Amino acid sequence: MEMPRRHRSTYKGDRAQIMALPDPVVCALVRERAALLHVGVAQYAGDVLSEHVGLDHLVRELHGLDLGNLPPAVPDSGRPSYVEALEAPSFVKAIAPREVYNVIRTRATMLGISMGRYVGDVLCVHVGMPELMTDLYRFDLNELDLTVDAPGRSEGLPLAI
Repeated sequence: MEMPRRHRSTYKGDRAQIMALPDPVVCALVRERAALLHVGVAQYAGDVLSEHVGLDHLVRELHGLDLGNLPPAVPDSGRPSYVEALEAPSFVKAIAPREVYNVIRTRATMLGISMGRYVGDVLCVHVGMPELMTDLYRFDLNELDLTVDAPGRSEGLPLAI
């Protein structure tokens, strides 16, 4: 008797969760875009963050998708997909690779804001509504040292010999 084949592993590496509470309109637009692309909201937000910090090689689901087929990122109560997304909870959970999480944590700390607010503002820019940002509009991000080589949680002090 032949054993059934196992499905491919869904393990996507060491990842961490960030909760964001952007404007409900932004949440609805993010949820709508994720649903239209058949991608989970948490993975969609994680991919947006990976692109934002410049670690494109960590983008999992959005890599290679044609985002031009999406409706314009504007609230439209006549669009059923938007109305459905608007009825969902007004938060976004992003699941990002650990490297992306570390960069976001470092940047948010440098700016003196929470990681959730940072992610919420990144999502506002992503959907084309920067006027709904709560914190990042105050900073010129080009002037900050926003390197992607933030220290990881697993790194420790060198051992004394």
